[in-house]
Amino acid sequence: MSLKLAFDLDCVCVNTVDCVINYINERLPVNLKITDIKDYNIESALPEQYRWIVEESFNSAKMWKNVTLLPSCAEKLKQLYDEEYEICFATSSLPQNLRKKINHLTRNLPFFPDDYVWLHTINIHDKYLLNVDILTDDCVKHIIHPERKYWSLAFDYPWNNKEEVDRTPCVTRVHNWDEVYSAIKMIESLIKENNNE
Repeated sequence: MSLKLAFDLDCVCVNTVDCVINYINERLPVNLKITDIKDYNIESALPEQYRWIVEESFNSAKMWKNVTLLPSCAEKLKQLYDEEYEICFATSSLPQNLRKKINHLTRNLPFFPDDYVWLHTINIHDKYLLNVDILTDDCVKHIIHPERKYWSLAFDYPWNNKEEVDRTPCVTRVHNWDEVYSAIKMIESLIKENNNE
């Protein structure tokens, strides 16, 4: 039985927040850094008079043109796909951004069959409802939700670097896609051990 894997898109598969930060810094005198973002909402890292620019950046075609896959994302997804894991993408996206993300992934993950990304992307706000074995995400509420039935891989960022995340059972912190792959293998062996007991 292969494991069902779900991957968030922003900040797990693609560098959206880096691109938003660049967009903001090119237009406003704020010198925002990723380490300044201590909360999942980027707006909270900005002075109140500048918070409008976050929404503008997400609506900007220029910002989306700069979005790229995170290092090793494509290679590790291909490896997992070739090893016959069930892969889906789970995002909580604004409808106007969802198609952009799906099209971007489709172009940059050509090893998937035609329409695979489209047919395997779920736009979901309450990810704890997902029926998967492992969710890789950067949002604390999805990582530690008390009703989740999956193991969480917490992709490390300043906004999820909280004691609560690290104290929650069945959560593993990862920093890159090599660690994502290794953690999946480790969790798979634990699941097999538990099933054999």
